[in-house]
Amino acid sequence: MPLKNNFDTEVDVLMKNLFPEKEDLLVKLKKELLAYINTNIQLLSDSIEDIKNDLTNIELTPGSQGEIGPQGVKGEKGQQGSVGLTGLMGLRGEQGIQGKDGRVGKSGFDGRDGQDGQDGKNGVSPIIDYQKIVDLVVRMLETGEIKIPQKRQLQARSFGGGSANWIDEIPSGVINGVNTTFTTTTDIVTNSEILRIGGSVMEKTVDYTFSVRTITMTVAPVQGERIRIKYQRS
Repeated sequence: MPLKNNFDTEVDVLMKNLFPEKEDLLVKLKKELLAYINTNIQLLSDSIEDIKNDLTNIELTPGSQGEIGPQGVKGEKGQQGSVGLTGLMGLRGEQGIQGKDGRVGKSGFDGRDGQDGQDGKNGVSPIIDYQKIVDLVVRMLETGEIKIPQKRQLQARSFGGGSANWIDEIPSGVINGVNTTFTTTTDIVTNSEILRIGGSVMEKTVDYTFSVRTITMTVAPVQGERIRIKYQRS
């Protein structure tokens, strides 16, 4: 490994300062010094390469474990975990034994009978004023508070075709206090029907409605009531 040119220059300067009058000797010493340095540098370089190779082939044995260092600072508290699943329900315990009935207490003494109340006064027989009743009915008819039954309205009608076209029957349907639908056997002439329940004439649109052959009651007839319908067959 030769020295660089700047090193040669520095050696020249050093030798001239030490031996200013011996230039030939300086040149010789310079050559020998440089040769020595170059030789030793080469040897040093080879030694370094050998050391590197030796270190590469050396199997390193782990040393003993060092002492454990002091405990580190405690970290911050972590986030709370999610709620776990609900466990299974435990078995139901057996029912305890029923306690005994307590003793029946003694009966109390009977109280005294109360005094009899006084007899009431005899009632007075009512005096019926039939004229007032008639006047009341006439006034209610005039104001529309009561209406003339449908039966009387039908008496003023004129029907053709003779009595053969009139049907008097019990419409089909269950009388149980719930059912409100009843049916005639044939079609009828509009507004010709007379519907009775328990002998009372029903008023159309108030007590019932009629469509084709179907009677729909506003209030369901109760069990035991009789229902009949008279109408003109169409």
